[in-house]
Amino acid sequence: LDFAFEQDALYKKVCKWSDKLHELGHIIYDEQGFKDSDIFRVTINAFLVASKIAYAVDMDEDSFDLEDEHIIKIELETSIRAFSLAMTFLQRIRESLVILINKKVHPTNQWRASLAASDEIVLEIQKRVLGLKQKLDPKSK
Repeated sequence: LDFAFEQDALYKKVCKWSDKLHELGHIIYDEQGFKDSDIFRVTINAFLVASKIAYAVDMDEDSFDLEDEHIIKIELETSIRAFSLAMTFLQRIRESLVILINKKVHPTNQWRASLAASDEIVLEIQKRVLGLKQKLDPKSK
């Protein structure tokens, strides 16, 4: 089975980012036994961001011509909501990354890189949401 989200550039980017964060968190929290609540928070929320992105982008816009206008509206609103949830999980990660950096929890360079990457992801999600909102209300351009 091929899913539309698997080909999406944002989804791929988020998966790479979240896989690295999850792996790093797992090593530090579970294998090294450094039980820090912010490391736990980053580790758990990493996959949640990717899952919500997958849900948000898994629309077949090619079939919009064949679908009822009401169904299209619901699909667009559902995608916006999924992106919003992704942003919630992403914000939790960003808050914890800042705390880890400020506490100087090793490896701070990787936490910083992840934080910078999360900024890019936020911008991309915002662009996607804006595009979806414009499709919902073309007059809002």
